[in-house]
Amino acid sequence: MSNTLEQTPDNSIKPDNTTENPAVSIEGSLNKMSDTLEHVLEVLKGSTIAKERGKDDSSKFWATYKRVSTEYDNDFLEQADDDMGIILTFAGLFSAVNSTFLVGSQPDTGDTTNALLLYLIKVTVDGSNSVPDISTLSSSTGFVPSMVWMQSLSYASLAFSVLAAFGAVLGKQWLNSYKVVREGRTIEERSIE
Repeated sequence: MSNTLEQTPDNSIKPDNTTENPAVSIEGSLNKMSDTLEHVLEVLKGSTIAKERGKDDSSKFWATYKRVSTEYDNDFLEQADDDMGIILTFAGLFSAVNSTFLVGSQPDTGDTTNALLLYLIKVTVDGSNSVPDISTLSSSTGFVPSMVWMQSLSYASLAFSVLAAFGAVLGKQWLNSYKVVREGRTIEERSIE
């Protein structure tokens, strides 16, 4: 029902009591409002009002956050990358020196090998009837316990050095992956993941 006023031919005003469907009236009003709001939105999209007015507190916060977090990330990535490079260099040098000491501390089995080769040559020259007595050869080298401990610790330190280098390589790969992910997307896109 509409409550509008209507002017009569004798210039008097009387209410218009014509009946109309309330659902149609509400739907028409909503359509008009929707059209008006769309028009206002289009005008606001093209306007420069927001730029002239400046940033509000919320956008200033996020702009500052983005600047500070980017500086922190850059500092973190640079320092971590340098640290991983130092660890890789140290692990490589330590492994090389440790391997040299390990090779130098191996027992000398050359004497036993030379004696066995000499016996093989004698058997070949004299024939199979003359078998030399090899009981004089030592069957064990008789390692000193301190040498066993020293070599065990050297091998353990070499294993840990290689493990540290492996960890540093994994760390550098993660840092590179983080750099690619960070540079490729906005804060909103990164926060979704």
